[in-house]
Amino acid sequence: MGWQNAFHCEIDPFCNRILNYWFPKAQGYTDITTTDFRCWKGKIDVLTGGFPCFDGDTLVLTSDGMKPIREIKIGDGILTKEGRFKNCNAIMRSSQRHITCLKAQGIYEPVVTTDNHPF
Repeated sequence: MGWQNAFHCEIDPFCNRILNYWFPKAQGYTDITTTDFRCWKGKIDVLTGGFPCFDGDTLVLTSDGMKPIREIKIGDGILTKEGRFKNCNAIMRSSQRHITCLKAQGIYEPVVTTDNHPF
């Protein structure tokens, strides 16, 4: 990919397990509000962040076509970042209700998400 994940910070235990699986050499933190990141000063070229979850109307490309994410069921084939379809194996719901609308150059429709969803 041309980059290395030095660390990640995720408070949700399930999501943290996923990040630790995909980035086993990265330092994993849990609570961003209590973690001291001073040890990384001068060592990071690019810092990114995001927060879950998507609004229920956000469209997801499935093996059956585009579907609102609220209609996704366990077993549905969902297009992954690797460009292949994998079956959904878990549904996560958030009580978070702070909605953010993200607009980016090159994206036709804005992405509507709660303010705590990484993507």
